[in-house]
Order: sequence, then structure tokens, then C-alpha cells
Amino acid sequence: MSDVFLSVIIPARSRSREVLGLLKTLEQQSYSFEVEVLVIANPDRYSFESLYPDVRFLNSFPAGVNRARNRGIEESRGTWLYFLDEDCRLPAGNHLQRLCEKLRNLPENTLWGGPYSHSGKSRWSRAYHILQSRWLADGVHPQAGALHLLGGNMAVHRSVFEVERFDESIPFGGAEMDLLYRLWRRGFRGHLDIDLAVQHKHELTGNDLLKKALLQGYFFERLTSQFSDIAPVRKSFIHQHEVQQLKSEMSLYEKAFNAGRSYFRDGETSDVQRLIRRYRRDIFKKWWRHPSSSCTALARFLNAISKEDC
Repeated sequence: MSDVFLSVIIPARSRSREVLGLLKTLEQQSYSFEVEVLVIANPDRYSFESLYPDVRFLNSFPAGVNRARNRGIEESRGTWLYFLDEDCRLPAGNHLQRLCEKLRNLPENTLWGGPYSHSGKSRWSRAYHILQSRWLADGVHPQAGALHLLGGNMAVHRSVFEVERFDESIPFGGAEMDLLYRLWRRGFRGHLDIDLAVQHKHELTGNDLLKKALLQGYFFERLTSQFSDIAPVRKSFIHQHEVQQLKSEMSLYEKAFNAGRSYFRDGETSDVQRLIRRYRRDIFKKWWRHPSSSCTALARFLNAISKEDC
């Protein structure tokens, strides 16, 4: 049996600066448990790999965050597997030590998850952080446990992955929820721990939020149709008191999320570029037929962000 207690698995793309930033915060941790770190990335090699001889850098082909996570599961040796996103940062000190102590006292059939702390400056990032926090809170069930966890701050006992793995057909926007729902039916339970947050250094643009909303709505509809006995009822956030200053951003997310749901029901594919093109087309058709002030504002916004990279 391996003496490694915790395997830190980091699925990464080609953003060297983000990966390096996360590794630096890992390097600053103090802990008494045996820990290994794996970076599963698309590029052949990072220029800074020689600075971290104890970190295992692995390739993941074809690309995809859930393929990378599954590769990390296959290659890791830990009793518990801790998934972090490349744009996350651990708080200085003993975050890993506290995590290991908590995991040591959890049943093996538990999926542990913590929240993100927000560091983005844009209104889009602030709005998305509020949405994520509400989504986590709404997923907590007194009997079923936590039905929503974040893939960038989640720990799972190795035995769980003898039963299920991440669905590689989901690009992003529902893979953790899909895994939790499948495992819930097999007797596993999620556990949300709000005391161990990691910083999420994610600066979103309007186009980023639009993409997330469409895909998350698409896969939310897919999962709720498959797991209607489990999925919590989703609530609208745009009328909450604390988000009034971000109401336009919340409204965009809500409209795009609901559009993604309807596109799944229509049999549309999950290709994000195709979903964005259809959404823009639908909005401009609606504006042409009914040029209300709200439609005009949304049409102007979509026209403006069409200049951003998709």
C-alpha cells in the first residue's frame, strides 16, 4: 500500500504563469502528511519544470479538463486525491495540513469540497463568484449532503474512482455535478466545508460569462433530465438584495443559462461556439421583432463582445 496520503492533481492548459503561481503557493505550505503533486497538461513541457523536481509533469491527450483529471487518477498514488485548478491559489500557511486532518476523519464514501474566495476585479468576475456561492449553498441537502461541489477545490477518496470517473464528454460546466449525482445513487455523499477556501484568480470578460452560462445551462438541463429524483430546484439570483448592483450581469447570465437549457431540449450539440452563434442569432431576431429597451441593450452588448476572442 502507498504511504502517500494526498495526491494533488492539477489539470492544466498552456498557461504557464497560472501553473507556476499555483506551484509557488503549494511550495509555501507546511504539512506533516505525505503529499505528491501531479500537473497534467497539454504542452510537451513547461520551462520551469526543473525548478520543481518533486512535481510530476504528465501529458494529457486528447485535451480536456476531465480527461486530465482521469489521467491524474490513473497516475496518482495517494489515498485521497485533491483536485485544484491551475488558476487557484492556496492561502499561505497550513491549508494542506488542515485539509489532510479533516480528510483523515471522513468516511471513504465522502466527496469533500470547499469554496472559492474571490480575487477578480471585473463586474463579470464578481457576478460569477456570487453565482457560484449561491449554487454551492443551494446544493446542500440535510439528508443527501452536498450535491454541488467545485472541481477546483475538491478531494475524493481513491476508492470512489473504482466505481465512477469524470465524464470526458463534458467540456466544463457540469462534470462535478454529474459525478456527484451518479455517486449519490450508489450511496456516496458530498460534504461542503466552507472553512477551507482557495483563491480563484479568474478575471472574466462578458464573453467568458456568456460561454459559461450557455454551457452550464445546457448541461444542467441534461443532468436534471437524467437525475430528476436528485437535482435541487434551481433558483433565480437576479432579485437577491446583495446583487442589485450587478443586476445587468446577473440578468445576462440568467438569460443565457435558460437559453442553454432550451438548446439541450431542442437537440442542439454542446459545441460552445455553435451555442454562442445561435444565442446571438436568437437575440437579434427577437430584437428585430420586438425592439424593446431590454432587447436593444442586450443586442448592443452581444454585438460589442462579438469582437472578443471566443
